[in-house]
Amino acid sequence: MRPARAPAACSSDVACDWACVTRRGVVGRERRRWDGKAIGGPRRRSRHYNHLLSCLSARFNCTPLAVGTALPTLPEALALAQQALAAGDRAQAASIYQQILAAVPGEGGALHGLGLMACQAGNFAEAENLLRQALASHPDDPALHNNLNLALRQLGRPAEAIACCRRAIELAPHLPQLHNNLGVALKETGAWAEAEQSFDRALALQPGYADAHYNLANTLVEAGRLDEAERSFRRAIELAPRDWQAHNNLGNLLKLWGRHGEALAQFDAALGCNPQAAEAHRNRALLKLLLGDFAAGWPEYEWRKRLPGYGGTQYAQPEWQGEPLAGKTLRICAEQGLGDVIQMVRYAPLLAEYDARVHLECPPTLHALLTGAPGIDKLVARGDGEPFDAYVPMFSLPTILGTTLETLPGGVPYLAAEEQRAATWRPELAAEQALKIGIAWQGNRDFAGDAYRSVPLSEFEPLARVPGAKLFSLQKGPGSEQLPPLAQRLHIVDLAPRLDNDGHAFVDTAAVMRSLDLVVTSDTAIAHVAGALGVPVWLALQYSPNWRWLLERADCPWYPTMRLFRQRHFGAWSDVFADIAAALASLDR
Repeated sequence: MRPARAPAACSSDVACDWACVTRRGVVGRERRRWDGKAIGGPRRRSRHYNHLLSCLSARFNCTPLAVGTALPTLPEALALAQQALAAGDRAQAASIYQQILAAVPGEGGALHGLGLMACQAGNFAEAENLLRQALASHPDDPALHNNLNLALRQLGRPAEAIACCRRAIELAPHLPQLHNNLGVALKETGAWAEAEQSFDRALALQPGYADAHYNLANTLVEAGRLDEAERSFRRAIELAPRDWQAHNNLGNLLKLWGRHGEALAQFDAALGCNPQAAEAHRNRALLKLLLGDFAAGWPEYEWRKRLPGYGGTQYAQPEWQGEPLAGKTLRICAEQGLGDVIQMVRYAPLLAEYDARVHLECPPTLHALLTGAPGIDKLVARGDGEPFDAYVPMFSLPTILGTTLETLPGGVPYLAAEEQRAATWRPELAAEQALKIGIAWQGNRDFAGDAYRSVPLSEFEPLARVPGAKLFSLQKGPGSEQLPPLAQRLHIVDLAPRLDNDGHAFVDTAAVMRSLDLVVTSDTAIAHVAGALGVPVWLALQYSPNWRWLLERADCPWYPTMRLFRQRHFGAWSDVFADIAAALASLDR
């Protein structure tokens, strides 16, 4: 048994895999000294032990042993606890372990079992404490070191976790699961080369180890070696054809490559294996939206709310499903990133026909930019205590309102720059006689797939060579470190240090955009700000882009002033920027 895995995460032989390790002899070998011995022995047969025998006899319908007969061995008592756990009776398993500890204080097997149960329940600090107690009496048990690693990883202590993995391997180098788990721990720290080596060792020991192939594939994706990753995913599926996560992640990889039909087939296969897999539903929904199938995509996207770690707000008040709201207050709850909020706030005016007061719950850093947005009666923050009658997650509005490509609310502008800030920037930028182009190249690095959507600043060089063009950097935060080595050669004016330093996102950026001739950007929130303001914006897109940009079109129904420039080959930006430079050169000025 293995835990559920995130899209690019690795699977481990975790707490609930103790039985797997035991079958390979690790736990049993360390406890052979108990074989044939009664718990406590005849002279230590305490009231705790008698109570234990009574409980076990009642629970498992066995006849209590008479005094003077052979007593059950400790491994047999531990096996009863594991049987209860396997049957799903966690309370009974915990009771047996605790009664074993009452009869034999400090017994490592019972502490180990309780530690594994704590891991399964998400009580990782308790698990660490129990497993360390077990290690005190069994310091050379590789299973204990392995499972302590699992708790430490969840507690955010990767260096200690890796040390536990290495100690487990020293004690049992022949076990492929331990090498696999070391690879998992290393991958989580970004040590992809070392992780790959660990998975390779696991596979050398057990070539048919499906989880190791799966984990290796995810590591190869992170390292950008996608051809090899596809082969590893397919091998994992050959070995475990009912592994929905392998189908799901292969689908993500194929989607990234623009092989959309094959990707859809893999998401279908994942859901054939597990119809309740919210992650696969979410991924299939996003692919359908990318393909323009809004009728199927938006309803299925509701599965996102079942994902572990779903970031949307959920309240005791009812979630709005489209029923009448006359005289009531509806709270729209922002989801996902700042750019997503800026895109979806366009839906607020459509709620006017429901005659409700509309409150928008969003990060306070966006309040200044969104002040005055149509259809919003009040901007609020999560947990502010402001009363309301119903709520709706922002990305559920397209489903409730029946959005299609033909009916999506595409009117701009729906945001405006603060006039005072715009007036401050206007004279300075008006003095520039060049074609003034604001640029941004780097998105949020924590976003999955950012490496494929963000653009190295050096790729903008063809734009700097267009006669009469001048570049102005709007890039703040990550990515800005690329500017100093290139600013002089590309004649880039860096405006970013003077933008949005008062805690309000994009307010100065929006003011600057009003005085620029054009914005050229990668797929970041900057694109949404420019599009919502109705200023000309050209967007550089990866080969298979985010769902909202659709496929095979140069226009954008969400933002009429936006023009899309797409990669013609996976990962190749040079053609994109050659196209942008040619389009700039052809502008009438």
